[in-house]
Amino acid sequence: MDLTALPTFQNLPAYLCEPILRAVQVNPLQWLLPPYTDDEFDSSEQCLACLQAFALGQGFAVVTDKVNRDRTPRWQFRCIHHSSRTQNHRKLEQEVEKDNKNAILTNRKRDGRVQQKLDCQWECVLSYKGVSRGSSEKTYRLTVKCCDHSHELYSNPFAYKVQLKQTSEYKQLVNKSLILI
Repeated sequence: MDLTALPTFQNLPAYLCEPILRAVQVNPLQWLLPPYTDDEFDSSEQCLACLQAFALGQGFAVVTDKVNRDRTPRWQFRCIHHSSRTQNHRKLEQEVEKDNKNAILTNRKRDGRVQQKLDCQWECVLSYKGVSRGSSEKTYRLTVKCCDHSHELYSNPFAYKVQLKQTSEYKQLVNKSLILI
């Protein structure tokens, strides 16, 4: 597989080409191919790593949406832009309110919110279930629900922190800062 043919590599500035190639080469080459239904994994962590590797090459990030550990354990993996609205766990106001002296009156300190929620439909589900009906042997099996995005894919996958953390440069920077502390 030609790594320079990946969609993210095509439109990158020159200074990002080497870090992208190094980040992609850390993963097995088959992980760069699109996921497919009935693909088997050793664990949910391995499946997420595989999906993140694919997403790195395509220009998006994967998040774990829902986990169900009842009778048949299931993990739902979605594009990071999966929702139609941003969650507001801290109960902040939608907009910053200021008085006539330009002092902030609300809990929200800035207006620089990035609208990330684009109602993307990309979704995969991983189930831990029997290899065949009535079998006691179980495996982690992937089901691709939707492989379409409702948004443009980023040409720079390092815009996502989860992808940036996979680079050796980021890991070296974190290790150096831990030594200085």
